[in-house]
Amino acid sequence: MVHQLCGQVGLDSEKKDLLKADYLKENEFKTVIITMGTSGKGMGAAGTDMQDEAERINAIIEEARKQGMTIIGAHIEGEARRVDENDEKSIKTVAPESDIIIVRKDSNKDNYFTDLGEEKGIPVYVIDKTLQLTEPLSEIFQVNK
Repeated sequence: MVHQLCGQVGLDSEKKDLLKADYLKENEFKTVIITMGTSGKGMGAAGTDMQDEAERINAIIEEARKQGMTIIGAHIEGEARRVDENDEKSIKTVAPESDIIIVRKDSNKDNYFTDLGEEKGIPVYVIDKTLQLTEPLSEIFQVNK
């Protein structure tokens, strides 16, 4: 969904569901968008678990920092991706390390994202619906929809 909505606002993007830090080393990017929340079915199909995912994400964040990339944490699937400990582990791995957070309003009922943003000085964009992701993307990257 993120990749498709980037295209709608005219942003070049690549979709890499199982992105590895090495790929960032081999290519020149300015920004990485990491979606938060998990799918047990998806992780099972990928042959991974949350521990492996956290290690992979931490390596991506570390490499992105080395390269001076902007890290955008996006939680855009709503409260359906805040139901278990894996979702929360994913969120707590990505959100505090993000330079920008984009979150759907129903994902932020506990104000976790807005409170974190205030505490750490991270800009937080709150959207009502996933398709509204185009609005903060347009603003962040200064492109027209």
